[in-house]
This record gives sequence, C-alpha cells and structure tokens, in this order.
Amino acid sequence: MTKFTFALACLCFCSSLTFANSIGNPFTTSDQVLEERINSIDAQVDMRLTNLARTKIIEYTNYKPGAKKILKKSQLYFPIFERQLKKYNVPEEFKYLPIIESNLSTTIRSKAGAVGLWQFIKSTGQAYGLQIGALIDERMDPEKSSEAAAKYLHNLYQEFNDWTLVLAAYNSGAGGVRKAIKKAGSNSYWDVYEYLPRETRSYLPKFVAAAYLSNYYQHHGIDTQFAESDLLNTITAKIFEEIDFTTIAQESGTTIEIIETLNPEYIKGFIPQSNGDYQLTLPSNSMSTFVTNNYSAQIVVASLPNYLKRDVINITQVKTNTYTALVSKKEINKWAFTIPVFESYSLYKLGKRETLSMVAKKCNISLSELLTINSLEASNSNQLLPKHIKIPTSH
Repeated sequence: MTKFTFALACLCFCSSLTFANSIGNPFTTSDQVLEERINSIDAQVDMRLTNLARTKIIEYTNYKPGAKKILKKSQLYFPIFERQLKKYNVPEEFKYLPIIESNLSTTIRSKAGAVGLWQFIKSTGQAYGLQIGALIDERMDPEKSSEAAAKYLHNLYQEFNDWTLVLAAYNSGAGGVRKAIKKAGSNSYWDVYEYLPRETRSYLPKFVAAAYLSNYYQHHGIDTQFAESDLLNTITAKIFEEIDFTTIAQESGTTIEIIETLNPEYIKGFIPQSNGDYQLTLPSNSMSTFVTNNYSAQIVVASLPNYLKRDVINITQVKTNTYTALVSKKEINKWAFTIPVFESYSLYKLGKRETLSMVAKKCNISLSELLTINSLEASNSNQLLPKHIKIPTSH
C-alpha cells in the first residue's frame, strides 16, 4: 500500500467516525449488555450478537430521525402484522421484518420491482392472492400484504422447519437456502451460513438490529412520537361505485393525505367501480360523515389496535325503562356506556348493493346502534358482512 493510499484510507475512516458521531452520541453500550438485551427478546429466530449485528445496531440507534420515523409507523402497522402472523402461526418477532425490507413504507419500490411493506415481487405477490395492476397494487395494502406475507412465511416453515432458515429464505428465496443446505450437508442455520448468498448473510444481523431498536430505543435517547389517532381509530367499508380521493375528502371531511396513507393500494387516487370487491378505510369520525353523504359505502368493520381496544370482557346487562347499559365488570366506572333497549331482533337480508347506512335509515336507528347490534367491532378489517343482519323487530 502506498503512503498516499494509506493516508486516504485513514482519512475516509476518520470521516466515517465523525459522521457517525455527528448523527448521534458515541455508542458506548457494551457487548455484554447488548447480548443480555438480545437474549431477553422472546423469539424463535436464533438472534445472536455478531460483529455485523453490532454494526447494524449502531446504525439504527445512531440515526435518531430515522429511528423515530420507524417507531412512529410501527404503532400503525405492528398491530396488523401481529394479527396476521398469529393467524398463520408465525412467530410474532417477524413483525420486525418489514423494518429491514421497507423501513415501514407502504409505497416503496426497489430496483428489482419489489413493492410495499413486505417487498413482494409481482410473481410472488400474485401467487399469494394479491391484485397487481395499473389501478390497484395490493402489495401496498397493509392488511392484505401482511396476510400474504404470513402465508408465505408459514409455507417456508413447512419446508425448512426452522424459523431462522425461514428468515434467510425470505431474502434469498427457498432455492438459495436449499443450495446452501446441500453444500453444507446440514439444515442448521449456522452450519449453512457461509454457503448463503452474501446479501442473505447480512439479513439476520439487520433483523437483530431492527428487533433491538424496537425493544430498547429508550436506552439510546430516542423519543417516540405517537401516531395520529385518525390513523389508528378507523372504519373500513366496501365501495361499489367509482369514486376519487378528492370526492372522498369532500364527503368525509378528512384530508387527501390521510386517505392516501390509509389506502395506498389505489395507485391513481380513485377506487374503481366493482361489486363490493374494493374497500375504503377512513378515520372513524370521517367514515360516519362519509356514509351519510355517500350511499355507495357498506360498513365492513371498525378496526382498533388491541392496545387501544376497550376491555369489555364479562359484559353485564342492566335494564332500565329506557336504556340497557353495557358495562365491563373490570372497568365499570371507567367505561360505562348506554345504548337503546331492543326487546327482540329479526333477520334482514342485505341486498347486493345495500349498505348498513341504508338499513339504519329504514329502521329509523343510528348506524352506530346497528353496528353494535351486529357486533361489528372486531379488529379484522377484512371481515365481510354476513348475508343476514339483525334488526329490531319493532321496526
């Protein structure tokens, strides 16, 4: 190495240190503490503190503006990830995977054509039921893409029977892991590690860093901002007639920005006409206004993250002359609320394009009362309405 080359190398190294320290405080956490924290994360993926994992942890925790954005978005998307992963028996720690895939961006597109939170390429997305076209790309739909990812991860586990290998296969494809297993003569991740593609060898360290950031950010002086309540407290409805985002904003009283954030799968800024195949998600208050002004919306479900959902276990009914109080015994003083009493109900068959707001008007009751009667308050935003709903017999 020439003196000039050596001097240039030293200059680059010192510059990198200066840059690292300029975006955050010098990293002083010991390896022992890092190992203890990583081992405390409940996970079936074999997460270890390697040199590369430590480097990635430093990157994630030093750049605080980026970390804050990720943590804020995680409040919106983690409940969706957790729900879909649980449905397909995938370990909860895989909710950290979209952090390294997309930085929790719904609309990001890679040079290879991978799109969305989970970075599906077109062929894989379509294989798992996602609609991908000029008007709609469901790889950007947080709920549908998360379900597709959960199915994909579940299927990978059926083949490899090891969640750390599943993580590797998500990056390299199942074929890359099969080749590594054949060369190593073993199906243990750390035995096949050196035979994996170079990019895939860095995938687990990135995953460890994402999990570490999500669990221990507060130890590195990173403050989190709460996501807007309008993005957390939402209602989803089926839409039949074509409608653009500008009209939705006008009829709901919300902003186009919020509509785009909650409905990123509609590429051109409008929902096409259909037989109720497409859904619109809006803040709860905005949806109430929207269904009053637009008869093409059929409420599907109100969705709330579990940590925001009211505890209503052990419901007790207390009848009075006018009201029935639905009160959680656990939080009777905090969460007591009332709805009108209906002595009995009859079944009403929904027409193909009939919305709940229409039925509510026919029955002369509020939409919220009709939703309550039919228990449409689950957290699964893809739940479809039954063919028959309950309505008060007095109407």
